[in-house]
Amino acid sequence: MRLAVLDGALWLAPDDGRVLPSTTVDAVLARADRLGIRWRREGPPAAGPWQGLYVASTTRDLAPVVELDGDVLPGWESVGRALAAAADDDLE
Repeated sequence: MRLAVLDGALWLAPDDGRVLPSTTVDAVLARADRLGIRWRREGPPAAGPWQGLYVASTTRDLAPVVELDGDVLPGWESVGRALAAAADDDLE
């Protein structure tokens, strides 16, 4: 699933049945709640602008998208880094 950071908030697809539920996204949102990171289930704007763009998957958890259609993207930014660091805390 694609997640984007806009104005310091995490944006992801609406929970309206069009996208399958994701335990990884649920874990990312639980971390966001713990860290006080705002999130919205409205779907990020398809063309940006984003401060960060990520993919959530079972095998990689949260991974930054570093290039899209030949355009270089910023990779990790502060919200993504905080969420990734909190994943390490979940393992302890």
